[in-house]
Amino acid sequence: MNKINYPNPQKIRKNWSDLNGQWQVYFPENETDCSLFPENNLFTQTIEVPYSYTFKRSQVAKKDYQPVMWYAKELDLVIQQDKNYLLQFEAVDYICDIWVNDQFVYQHVGGNTPFEVNLTPFLSEKNTIKIKVTDYNLVNQGLGKQKWKKEN
Repeated sequence: MNKINYPNPQKIRKNWSDLNGQWQVYFPENETDCSLFPENNLFTQTIEVPYSYTFKRSQVAKKDYQPVMWYAKELDLVIQQDKNYLLQFEAVDYICDIWVNDQFVYQHVGGNTPFEVNLTPFLSEKNTIKIKVTDYNLVNQGLGKQKWKKEN
């Protein structure tokens, strides 16, 4: 395995999957929609992860500020009883809520710190991962990669 292509060379495992790539994405249009758990039919666009929706490489290139967005990905697995299934992030700006098969799993707060979540108890052979990302760019939180002022 090429260490350069692995996201964290200190945690190399023989069996791992890179979930970067195409994800479904949903951009709520108003504050009420931001607080609701989205049905699958609302995920009508795709985004290239790990890019921010503001970058062309995301294949969305949305210019309007979006404080809340949802990602979804279908994941088929052959579950091995003696294995743990971890979901690792290098960073998510700023609040990240994770659901697997419509069960809430974890919340992480902090826009520039890596974290991992053990998904093992929530997984089956067919899975849907949904991730809600919230970033209101408040002055009391650290800044991530995205700019929040035109002059940044």
